[in-house]
Amino acid sequence: MPRIRMTERTLQSLRAETDQQAFWDQSLPRFGVRVSLGGRKTFCIRYRVNGKRRRMSLGHFPYIKLGEARDRAKELFGQIARGIDPQGSPSPGLPSPSSQTCTSSSTPSGRSVPGPRTSE
Repeated sequence: MPRIRMTERTLQSLRAETDQQAFWDQSLPRFGVRVSLGGRKTFCIRYRVNGKRRRMSLGHFPYIKLGEARDRAKELFGQIARGIDPQGSPSPGLPSPSSQTCTSSSTPSGRSVPGPRTSE
């Protein structure tokens, strides 16, 4: 897994030598780009949650610029440092969105909005 100095120009010139090849950024650890044999370039991050290695795609170059992808990676690394898995698997001790109960509520106009159906 080569480490490279990532620039827009460098990204344009990257080519995969095998089916898919990852190139990792020298300036931001665990941030990189995967290049397919067909030339598609996908920004990604690597991280660990509960001892499991995870990888997350951030978008495709050139639709997402390098600076945008780096900023997004930094945001995600901040979430990971706080124990939040950006792909949805909560860390132990944190409530998962699916474990929170929803009840009926009302809208600003006063209309009642039903909660989720439950089988009782």
